[in-house]
Amino acid sequence: MMRTLIEAYKRNGYVLAERFLPEADLETIEIELKTVASDTSQFDAADIVFEGDSKGLRQLENLQKYGAFWQALTRDKRLLDKVEAIFEASAICENCSYMAKPARVGSAVPFHQDNAYNYYIPDHALTVWLALDASTEENGCVRVIPGSHAKGLLPHAPSGVTGTSQCLEDELDPATTGEVPLILQRGDASIHHCCTIHRSLANRSERSRRGVLFFFRSTDCRVDQVAADAYSKNLRRMIAEQGG
Repeated sequence: MMRTLIEAYKRNGYVLAERFLPEADLETIEIELKTVASDTSQFDAADIVFEGDSKGLRQLENLQKYGAFWQALTRDKRLLDKVEAIFEASAICENCSYMAKPARVGSAVPFHQDNAYNYYIPDHALTVWLALDASTEENGCVRVIPGSHAKGLLPHAPSGVTGTSQCLEDELDPATTGEVPLILQRGDASIHHCCTIHRSLANRSERSRRGVLFFFRSTDCRVDQVAADAYSKNLRRMIAEQGG
């Protein structure tokens, strides 16, 4: 089973894992989320994102900084065993985050690659997306372009979208990309390579779409500092322009 998962991941740049965590664990995660979100004043400004004018919570970044439960969750063997088997190396969780698309107001996320935020060389990094709600086309599931990870990191530009600051510089026509919607049930997970091109549509349904994300890198990665510094410069400029 693990070999099949790894082969699919390497071929397509993503893989689905059904029943990744049982309901008991999901209920515990829900309780811990409610607790940590009850006092948003503890979060660094960069670690909390609201959904436009609705003020609905969109993202909580770096949860591992805000409690022992989240620190332990990033080291859960059910996560690490799969990730390290894919990497064939030890792995480190750089970010555990909560992401939501509230019913009727959850906004779209443009085409992007996760490595546009990190600039890891080699690109041995991935995201595990654990569904707390069923993730469907109607409520804005993640949509990936199979095999796009093989292109490596493509040029990105500031997106102007709060919480998703980067998007592909060259606009893609969704009708020609062969994108695949990642349909998940509660407790399922998707795993995608940091260079897999993906996006999501707005949530216009009556149901929320919530998930906990884990961004892992292998211990043999290093940061392309020149590219990372350029990203930081562009991000600061974008924030300044929005503030003005």
